[in-house]
Amino acid sequence: MVAGTQVNDLTPSEMHASLARSSALVGDAEGTMHHLDHISQALSGNPALAAQMAEIRELLESEDLGDAAHELKDLVGDAHEHEGHGH
Repeated sequence: MVAGTQVNDLTPSEMHASLARSSALVGDAEGTMHHLDHISQALSGNPALAAQMAEIRELLESEDLGDAAHELKDLVGDAHEHEGHGH
């Protein structure tokens, strides 16, 4: 589903983070925000991830999609760790 991602080990938050990053890379701020909303709902109990998502929202609001995509790449790994799939 998401290029370069091992699908059988993909959590819902990782999937949305990957889709948000893909949306940012193609310039779709609205789509990016949509997927970020899903991540926020799933990971609302983690203050560090909430701060990271707030930073991404600020980047999106300032139309800095390149930096948002970079931060979303980091969020994919962080979401993976948070949801108990650490290696």
